Amino acid sequence: MKFEDCRENYVKVATFYYLDNRSQDEIAEFFQISRYKVSRILKKCRLMRIVEFRVNNAPEYYDKLGKK
Repeated sequence: MKFEDCRENYVKVATFYYLDNRSQDEIAEFFQISRYKVSRILKKCRLMRIVEFRVNNAPEYYDKLGKK
């Protein structure tokens, strides 16, 4: 199976990695691509906003960060 660069496959890779806790090596084997390509796809997922991160913490923590 040749990996096709498309949003649908990017979503699958992100889902396997972030929600199913599969390693990049496992994902690479599944799609028959290199682990390096998996890493680039995950980065692209962040750039395309397929994946977004948010840090939840108390507001006073941010004040402490500024003082150190």
